[in-house]
Amino acid sequence: MESWGREISACHGYFCGCCICRSSDSSRSSDSSRSSSSRSSSSRVVVEVVVVEVVVVEVVVVVVVVVKVVVAVVVVSLVVVVVVVVVVVAVVVVILVVVVVVVVERGGGTAATVASAVIAARVA
Repeated sequence: MESWGREISACHGYFCGCCICRSSDSSRSSDSSRSSSSRSSSSRVVVEVVVVEVVVVEVVVVVVVVVKVVVAVVVVSLVVVVVVVVVVVAVVVVILVVVVVVVVERGGGTAATVASAVIAARVA
């Protein structure tokens, strides 16, 4: 029995069909068929686990790509909003400067007149 244990350990603990396993008696060959069937079912489980892991990895990759696209769209939208705000502020400043210059050139250069022109330009 002890030599049988050594043979199994030399065969990595299962009956794989090597010369040690093939030279065994009939009781060990029946054990070998049981071991072979359990090994094939365990290999199916391993294949299923690997397939599930691959699917999970693919889903994670798709989610990462979608998140990157959404972040890029949000960043571009924010840049567009900032540019529009800067342009609007620049246009308002130009209009105010033109109103102040026109009021001062017409001779009504008092501070009250300029202030009323600025207020009128802001309301408009």
